[in-house]
Amino acid sequence: MKQFLIEDIKAFTTHLFLQPTFDAFFLREAVFKTAATFSIDGAANADYFDTDEGIPEHVTWGTVRPLSFQVIKGNRLPVSFQVILYPDEAGISELIGPDAAELTAHLKVTRFYLNLSYKGRRLTCTTGTSYAEFTVDKSAEEAWDRAVRAFLSRLQIAAVEA
Repeated sequence: MKQFLIEDIKAFTTHLFLQPTFDAFFLREAVFKTAATFSIDGAANADYFDTDEGIPEHVTWGTVRPLSFQVIKGNRLPVSFQVILYPDEAGISELIGPDAAELTAHLKVTRFYLNLSYKGRRLTCTTGTSYAEFTVDKSAEEAWDRAVRAFLSRLQIAAVEA
């Protein structure tokens, strides 16, 4: 697990709220504190989807991004927000590389998370790895940390380890 302090908040939030950069990621949950507190449970509502469609466990960030932007936009900065995202298998392979599937299967990784937290004009991106069973091998976690660092670099987002 690594925590990155995002130095260019405006550039990062532009990617998060105005561009499709994170749209393919699934949303675990989001909480926005402005004049009121708004919470979004990312769990997909099965009644919304056609029964012949594959119903995802969570909706994608792209599904709720426009709504999320409406919640935070205005003349004042939000008091805080927290967004928890995770990539699908294709996203993991794209971010970590060709060894991702073997690495995650071997170590029984269930998810790789991005925890985005803004409070007090400070934005952090914290990586997280969830396993199906305990392991002392941290190679999957380390690969995810490197992948997120490289992802931020490709986006030209200045970030330092906190």
